[in-house]
Amino acid sequence: APRRSSTSGCWEESFISRLSVSAIGAIRDVWPVWLTVVILTTLPYIAAALRTPSGHVFRGVLTAYDDTFTYLAWMREGANGHLLMCDPFTSEPQRCEFFLPLWAVLGFISRVSNIPIPVTFHIGRVIAALFLLVVARAVAMTVVRTRRLIRYSLWLYVLSGGFGWLVYAAQNAG
Repeated sequence: APRRSSTSGCWEESFISRLSVSAIGAIRDVWPVWLTVVILTTLPYIAAALRTPSGHVFRGVLTAYDDTFTYLAWMREGANGHLLMCDPFTSEPQRCEFFLPLWAVLGFISRVSNIPIPVTFHIGRVIAALFLLVVARAVAMTVVRTRRLIRYSLWLYVLSGGFGWLVYAAQNAG
């Protein structure tokens, strides 16, 4: 609730009040963009899971297999309680000395929640998208003053990744 400042005599809002107004504004600006991105980027995974022939397992990876399976392997190491990780896809002798807190935390979450590692990975992906959109909105607010332009900038941000996936989909349809 607003209170009168003892020094200026003006009404001031509390920090909590300003924070809650800011959070509500962020949710209103970010929610539709985030929900659209989540739906559009998750539908291909759902379609692949539903089209997986019986007797086969969809591992939750559609592209960038080498990188994504490395992340999933690191999550497995985290689920097994390892904080220092190895590069699982090399023939070189090595000491496990990579400190990768994101993969360790996601692996730990997978272990304690009993959610499969690929599902935990995708949950982390959509939560990261939400976080990045909130940060993008905060950055946009430093230069843009109207909510309409802030919302446009968020759409521009999510669409700036390009449409190369359409070319990939067209070449691999069938």
